[in-house]
Amino acid sequence: MRRLCLAALMLDAAMLAFPRAAGAGDSWQDSYEAKTYENVEGQKLPYRLLKPEKIEPGKRYPLVLLLHGIGERGTDNARQLIHGAGEFAKESNR
Repeated sequence: MRRLCLAALMLDAAMLAFPRAAGAGDSWQDSYEAKTYENVEGQKLPYRLLKPEKIEPGKRYPLVLLLHGIGERGTDNARQLIHGAGEFAKESNR
């Protein structure tokens, strides 16, 4: 039972550190551009794109894919920013 309570407290702390993107206003979530890929059959796949703040011509940049877990599934294109995405949006990492 103690382990279960500790895990619940840790989850609550994580939710406070990375609030949901929906209605967040001017925050780190706004750094991620909401985009949608559409194939020739008309199927759509929403995704987010975070670019470096300053892009220098001729310089190469890594592509980092963040694969979310089952708890962030959905098509709202905001829930996927709950865990981990805030680290990439920090000024020191961009």
